[in-house]
Order: sequence, then C-alpha cells, then structure tokens
Amino acid sequence: KCTLFFPFRGLTIGANHRNQDGLRNQRDIEEWIYESGKLLPGARGSWLNLGSVTASGINDMAHSRIHADALPPQHVTRIEGHLLSVTFSINCVVMMFVLDEDYAKRLDSALRRKRETVADPSARFRTIIEPEMQKRDDIRQIRDDAKQIATNWFSQNLPGLFSSNLLEGVMPTCEFVTLRDAEPFPSNMQSSPHFLRVLGLDFSGSGWSSTDIPGLKYSLGDWADRTPQYHSVLSMKEDSLSDEYLEDKWGRSGREARIMYIVNFLVDRQMLHLWALLYMLEGYGNHLRAIRDSAKLKPGPRQNSIAILEKLASNVSFSIDIDAVTSELQSFADPESWKHLRLPTFEPLRPQWYPEGYTLAESLRSSIAERASWIQKIDRSLRDHGTQHGALVGAMENVRLQAQIKFFTIVLTILTIVLLLEAFEVLSLLKGFLEWLQTVL
Repeated sequence: KCTLFFPFRGLTIGANHRNQDGLRNQRDIEEWIYESGKLLPGARGSWLNLGSVTASGINDMAHSRIHADALPPQHVTRIEGHLLSVTFSINCVVMMFVLDEDYAKRLDSALRRKRETVADPSARFRTIIEPEMQKRDDIRQIRDDAKQIATNWFSQNLPGLFSSNLLEGVMPTCEFVTLRDAEPFPSNMQSSPHFLRVLGLDFSGSGWSSTDIPGLKYSLGDWADRTPQYHSVLSMKEDSLSDEYLEDKWGRSGREARIMYIVNFLVDRQMLHLWALLYMLEGYGNHLRAIRDSAKLKPGPRQNSIAILEKLASNVSFSIDIDAVTSELQSFADPESWKHLRLPTFEPLRPQWYPEGYTLAESLRSSIAERASWIQKIDRSLRDHGTQHGALVGAMENVRLQAQIKFFTIVLTILTIVLLLEAFEVLSLLKGFLEWLQTVL
C-alpha cells in the first residue's frame, strides 16, 4: 500500500460532512472552507474522509468534484482520500492506494526468486553482481513502480504544490508493509532474518515505534540508497494486529481492514501529513537555492535586463507564498500551539540517540520550526538581494539609455544639418529656374 501526502493550497474540509449520497456537494465544501478559515490556530486540525474510488466503479469522490471518471490505476483496487486542515494557508490531501493481492506480493516474490551471481555487461570494468544486490535492485524498482502508479494518478486528478512540480515531479510517499514471520526493525539486529536487510527493514537511524498500536514501526526514509526518494515506511508483523483485535476495535478483519485501521488512526490523530510538510519546505528551499545560484541574478556583461526583471517579478510573486506559509508554520510548530494537536506517540527505536522522553511528534515539530525559520531568513535575504539587483539593473539601463539618447541626439543634429544644406541647394535651383522662366516669358 502506498499513501500519498500532498500539501494542498486553498482547500480544507471539516469532519463528518456526509449525506446519504456520499460526500456533500461542492457548494457545501466551499462553505466549509470559508468557515474553516475563521478558526483560531488552536482550533484547526479538522479533517474529512473524502470518499473512495474502487475498481468496481463505486466512486464517492465524484461528489467532491475531484474527478467524475477517476477510476483507480492498474494494480490498485481501492483509493481512499482524506482532507486535512493544517494552517490558514496550508491544507493537505492524504490518499491511500490499496494494491491488489498479486502486485502487493511482488516484494515477497523478489525475495524468493532464485538468483545467480552475474557480471554486468554494461559496465566499463568487469562488475560482479551478487544475488543479494540483485534482490535489492529489484525491490527498489518495485517500490519505484508502485510510487509512480500512485503519483501519476495523483498529479492527473488533483492540483496543488506537489502536482505543480515543487519537487521536480516527485511526491512524498509512505509504504505500509506487513511481515508474517519477522518483526521489522528488531532491537537485536544480529539475530534478525537476512531478508529484513534486503528489504531495508533491519535498521533505521530515524525509526520510531508506536505506543498506541502494538508492533507498528515508522521509518522516515534515511536510507535513500535503498528506497525511492522522499519515501517513508510503516511496517509491522501481522500477528501484532490480529484479526481478533481488529474485529474488536474495527468490526472487520483481514488485510484491507488492517490497512484501513492504521491509516484512519494516523489520519485521525494528525500524523501522516506532518512528515510531508518537511518536504514541502524542502521544495521551497530548493526553489530558493535555484534563485541564489541563477546566472540571471548575478551581475555580468550583456545581460538581458527584461529577462532579469521578469525573473525578479516571478520570484517576488512566489516569495509571497513562501513568506505566508513559513510564518504560519512557525506559529503552528510553536510548542504551545502544538499541544492542541492530538498526535499519536512514537518513541525512538534507538532511544540512546535522543534526549529522554523524546517522541516523533517533537522531532517533527522542531524540524518544521527550524526549516520554516531558515527558509524565511533565506527568502528575506534573497528578496533584499533581488531589490538591490533590480535597482542595479535599472541604474545600468538608465546609463545605457542616456548613452543611446546622446548618440541619437548627435545623429539627429547631423541629419538636421544635412537637411538644411539640401534645402538651401533646392532653393538655389528653384531661384535659377524662376530667373530663366522670366527671361523666356
């Protein structure tokens, strides 16, 4: 299962807004957006089950005008959506994609497939690829493919920051993996099964364990060489959340019930989208770094002033969003405001690396606050630089214009003299012609 996180500007929905036909219509949603914008920061954090799209054709999302024909992509049996309010300017869509049984077992199949050591024919030098490396490469490709399926559907059916290429076409995603015979991210790595290492579920420097759901682990994707970019993993051993437990707590059992229980719990407790906010800020940071390194914004000979000024105007326009978002996120991540969020408790898998009592919520809070503060400072610095650079470009253009005016003044003076000389010559010819005419008459 892949869950997409998506900061979504200008849309927020309140809880329990359903009618007998599914979700309320677009007008009701717009009314809630307006009312939600009046809420105090401490009262925000509402969310709504957006509905579902299934392969059988049931499409509750059509009622919310996401896309009337938005059927699940290939290999996906069900899509579930939630809308969350974060701040006045930031609203989030969390989408869950449930893979069909065959596709969901591709990781297991890749682990069980028999391999032999091979030489890479495309390498410049003779490269030996062992079976374990082949499995790791296949598993990464499977994760990449699943991520692509979900993100392609997302960008085609939902607008917003990530769909608008904030991270160069990539979106933050979370994968939910269940294991039948092993505990993911075990405390004793020495005795853990070998396949956990191949799956990348043996160790995580930023791994966390839930105190609310037994056995649920969350890794924030610090092992970029083994997973897709901007990717995290929720994982657990299946019997940690038994069918009996699910029947008692959820009224259903089985694979999909386990997925729905965990995702709805984390959405209700306002956790899944917070990690994605960090990548929204990273996207802003990448944008600011590109501005800083842009050759157009550095003084040089023969620069196109119009192109520079257009770029500066575009940067100022984008900067308005950055300033509004980072200011709100700093208030949102303030320790006092943070207390209003009903967050689940995740403790570090390696507590010796963190202060006593440290939790995932505190880690996310401090990271959001620090990144928002850093981006705000860089944004203001670049705006000041842009203002100075714009003034410099204007002054240089003034000098060039004055030089051109001087040149054209000289040219105009010369042309005026030439025209006067021509006029005197014409008058002389005309006078001679008139004198001749008088002698003739």
